[in-house]
Order: sequence, then structure tokens, then C-alpha cells
Amino acid sequence: MSDVSEAAFRAGYAAGGDWQAAFAAALADAWPLPAGANLGFVYATDYYAPHFGEIVERLKAETGIQRWSGTVGLGIATPDGELFDRPALAIMAGRFPEDSFRLFGPVSQAAELSEIAPEWLAGQLGTVALLQADPRTPELETLIADLSEAAKAFPLGGLTASRAGPASAVGGRATGLSGVLFGGAVPIVSGLSQGCAPLGPALSITAAEGNVISAIEGRSATEVLIEVVDQHFGGRLSEAWGSVHPAFPVPGRDRDDYLVRNFLGLDADKGLLAVSDLVEPGQKILFCRRDQQGARQDLDRMLADVKRRAAGQAKAGLFFSCVARGPNLFGPGGAEMRQIREALGEIPLVGFYAGGEISGDRLYGYTGVLALFV
Repeated sequence: MSDVSEAAFRAGYAAGGDWQAAFAAALADAWPLPAGANLGFVYATDYYAPHFGEIVERLKAETGIQRWSGTVGLGIATPDGELFDRPALAIMAGRFPEDSFRLFGPVSQAAELSEIAPEWLAGQLGTVALLQADPRTPELETLIADLSEAAKAFPLGGLTASRAGPASAVGGRATGLSGVLFGGAVPIVSGLSQGCAPLGPALSITAAEGNVISAIEGRSATEVLIEVVDQHFGGRLSEAWGSVHPAFPVPGRDRDDYLVRNFLGLDADKGLLAVSDLVEPGQKILFCRRDQQGARQDLDRMLADVKRRAAGQAKAGLFFSCVARGPNLFGPGGAEMRQIREALGEIPLVGFYAGGEISGDRLYGYTGVLALFV
């Protein structure tokens, strides 16, 4: 049974050119905070990046909550819809068992991972890391994998997206990884939604070098792609080119876990496809459709899955979505977040629109990552 009660979360948000007025409005929207609240999450659009440190300090002073995690993105997620490319912030305060979590970071080198709450971690059977990352961090994906191994944690989160410099609520600087580790006393159900829908089964790459694929299932790579386009787009290759993406299934995961990449070029005469990743013979490839219809279908799939696993007990959540999603993919009017609310109900839920998403020990693109407290 969860140790997090139904009244343990409150969220609020606001927008406006004056960050101090927006701060006051967001806090008023979240008021009254849960009695005994001891952890908060704060996300702001990058318009507020120069003031993010001040926002965090004011949150500490005015709420009494001294532990906050969060960052900036090009948009923020709220229960009523996303606020994108405009000055805005969202906060969520929660009450958790006092020894059930630890803030960490910023961590920018593998050697620093051993310093993250070693005695506390020794008493945990497993953890979830809700985090944010500075995209400038060297070897970032390797560092995420190292964190997962060192803390026996399942990482969930996103990369700061900012035109005004990155920011983090943990540690006063953004470099590296930072966030919150939760132990088993705080059950968390997670979901990963791709911005795509597969156009058929995974196929085997039978000839490739570098980032160029020459044969799939023993046939010309372009011949296979054109066949897929014929089936799903009526042969309209020019129309399909911007919607169809290559994707590579993650070994050992289910069919819905794959890394979406881009096509860089096509040589029909030689049968070659160039993709934005290194490939090798024997690797699996999917062709995916990335458009509004495909994105909505996959979000529905993910929401049905997390709703089933949460068994109707979801009390609050965090959502980390790609900057290419939101109004850029789902359409205007907060369509992506409305779809989530329709599936999960009116629970406190905040998050940000990221420059890359984190689920498990991998970096994704075009995805939405959901973490539900149950």
C-alpha cells in the first residue's frame, strides 16, 4: 500500500511577463499546501531562466519547504494544458514519508555518483530517479546509465531546454544531473509515449556501414521503405518523407520501446538510406509514422497502460515531453495535456517541455515520459 495519501499534493501555475506576479499567482493557485508538505517541484519556461534561482529561494521562504527540484523548458505542463513559448511557471508541493527520498546533484562525473546518499541507498531495494539534466554535460547518456547502475535506480526526466541559459532548482547550478531519488515507500508508475506509431513489424538490417543502410531483410533498403510508403501513404513519397522516421527497438524491452531517429538522405538508384545514428548488420529497424494521428494513438496506448498499472490510485504526476510535441504536434489549445487529463482525471500534474527525454538508462526524442505517484 502506498504511504502517500490522496491529500498529499497541491499544484498551481500562472503566466505573465512579470515573474514576481506570476510567482504569487501560481502559489495562490496551489494554496493551501498539504499539511506537512516537505518536497516541491518547480518548472518554468525559459523566459524566467534568469530569475529561476530567485524563484526557488522565494518558494523556500514562503512555503517553508526547503527541498525543491525542477528546471526550465520551452513550455510547461499543467493539468489544464501546456503553456508554450510564453512566460509561465508551475509548482507542485507534496508530502512524503520523511526518509523516503533524497535530493541529489548536480552530478557531472561518474566519480561523483558514489557520494549520493550511500547509507540511505544501502537500505533501499530499488529507487526511481526523477531528474533534469543539462544537455551540455559531456557523455550525458553514459552518465545517466552510470547513475542508474550506481543508485539501482530507474531514471525518468528530461533535458533543460532554454534560450536564456539552463537552470536547476537543485544545487544552484545546472551542470550535470540533479533531481530526487525515491525509495520503495513512494510507489511510482511510469510510462513512455513515442511521438510515432509503428508502420508494421520490426525488420532486420542485413547490410549497413556507418550510418548508411543498404539492405533490409536481404532486399534494397529503399525498396523496403518505398513498399511501406505504398501501403500507408498511397505511394506519395514526397508527402511521407517528413512523416516517416526510422526507429531502432531497444534490446530486451517491449515493442513500444524504441529510439526514433531521422532520415538524412535516400539514394534510390543505389538502394541506400542514410539515418542519424550508427547502424550495423543484424540490428532491428522500424519505420514509424510521426504525425498528430500517430502521436495521439500512442499517447492513448501509454495512458491506458499506466492507468491499468496504477489501478485507479494515481494521486499526482510529473510529465516530461519533447519540445517538438505539445502544440507543435498535438495542435493548439493544450491538446496533449487535455488528452492526459481525460484519461487520468483531475490530479495535480506538472512538468516541462524538454530538449530530450529520459526513461530508464536512455535518452529519447519526440517522446512523453509520465511519472505517477500512486
